[in-house]
Formats: sequence, C-alpha cells, structure tokens
Amino acid sequence: AAHNDGLQTKDQLDISYFQDSFLFERFLIRQRSKMPPKLLDLIAMTTALCVLPFAAAVDRPNIILVLTDDQDVMLGSLRAMPGLKRRMASGGATFANAFANTPVCCPSRGSLLTGMYSKNAGIVNNYKTCDGKLWQAGAEKLTIGGFMKRLDYTTFYAGKYLNNYGNIAESPQTRVPPGWDWWAGLIGNSVYFNYGMSVNGTVRRYGTHPDAYLTDVLRGRGEEFLRSRRPGSSPFFMVLATSAPHAPFSPHPRHVKEFDGLKAPRGGSYGVHGHDKHWLMRFAPTPMSKKA
Repeated sequence: AAHNDGLQTKDQLDISYFQDSFLFERFLIRQRSKMPPKLLDLIAMTTALCVLPFAAAVDRPNIILVLTDDQDVMLGSLRAMPGLKRRMASGGATFANAFANTPVCCPSRGSLLTGMYSKNAGIVNNYKTCDGKLWQAGAEKLTIGGFMKRLDYTTFYAGKYLNNYGNIAESPQTRVPPGWDWWAGLIGNSVYFNYGMSVNGTVRRYGTHPDAYLTDVLRGRGEEFLRSRRPGSSPFFMVLATSAPHAPFSPHPRHVKEFDGLKAPRGGSYGVHGHDKHWLMRFAPTPMSKKA
C-alpha cells in the first residue's frame, strides 16, 4: 500500500483482469515506470514462483473441460446422468458455492473463456456484442486456449462457442478463433439436427439422420482427437461444449421414451409469473402446463 501513491486511478484495472496473465503483463508494462524498483523485483519474483512449478513440470496433466448448456442442478438433471455421478462426481469435488457473475448465455461463455467480467470481455448480451468486433479485437485474443498454448499444450475445442459464432457479418463461418489447434465450432446457437459446423475453418453441414445428432458428433470429434495422440505428445487441453440440455429439447431417437411420465419439480416458484423480475424471468409462460 505504501508504494501505490504513484498509480493513477485511470490505470487501475478491474480485479478480474488479473486472472489473465496476458493482461497482467500489459498492466505491468504500462505501470513499470511508476513503480519503485523493489516493488517490481517483488512482483517478478512472485510471478516466477507461481508459474515455475507448472511450466517446469515433466508430467503435466491432460485437461478435459465438458461444458453443458443451461443445465440446472436444482431441477434434478443429474438423476438422468447416473454414469456421470458414478464415474466422476462421486470421486470428485462439487463447488456448491460457485456463482456465474452474469448468468446469461453469451456473456457467461465469454467470462468462462477469459476469466473476465462480461463488461471487460466486451460481451454484454446475446446479440450484437456476442462474437462482435469488440470481443474479437480484445478479449478473444486472451482466452484460456491461447494461455494453454503458451504452456505448450495442444488445444482442442468442439461444440457451441458463442451464440452468434458464424451467424453475423463480423463472424465468418470459416473463422477459427485464436488459441485453438483443433477447432469444430457449432455455427450459431443451440440445436441438435440441421446445423453447420466449422471444422478447422471448413464448413460441414449435418442433417436429420440420427448419426447427425450434435452430442454424438461432438463425442466423435473428441474421440478422433484422442486417437491422434501419440506417446511423447505434448499435453492437451480439450473443451467439449454441448448444446444439451438447452432448448429446443430434441432428444436422440434412442432416448425419446426415456423419461415418459417424469414431471418438473413443483417448487414455490412453479407457475408464478415474474412480472416484477428481470426481463428473462418474464418470458416464462403463465400459467405453466400441468403436464410440464
């Protein structure tokens, strides 16, 4: 605190910026002329100690991030996923106190990719700013994909990226976002059949055949990538981003009758119209169907 007098208010950044090393480096470059030498030495030493164990590790772990869309644990969705509970959740950790700072689709995705608040990432809605020029010129160059590449990881992304990816003039369907060695990005928003996918910049179209079911296609892309790995290959960082269970709620034919008779939980908010709530809450149909 004794050395902060030289920092100007206009240069102070939101704390979320420090979650990304690239922005931290830019911050230091701008501020180094104002910082006492001893403070700079301390920062350099601390940064080295933080990075060294990971960068110097001989056996770095492979990392797989599976991102589902609009999954709500409060609605009992894990009851339909016994395999996930048995193979992963039972032996893993649950972050019961984790929160999305902007629980809206595209802004939340931008935050996940960068560690930034949505206003800093340049995505503040699901429309024009979603994969718009501000995002592409700034925060998209600083995603976790690029960060992992700097640590000599091979990076892979398959599935839903941002709602407007490939759907607006600023986002060509052949565009491969920076930071990803393998890319299979869903064009547009959540869907399960009749969609396009940008595969390393080449657009592929999928129809209505059961083999085109998006979740299965993503699994196949992931398996293809894993089969390409060889002993001695660099570690990998894989993101599998499904549309499920987001609307339009189109099940694969093999699951059509899987949950016949199952109804949504009848909690205190069921069927209550949020006329005084956020505009998203006001979208809910009123009254709710008794069959829901």
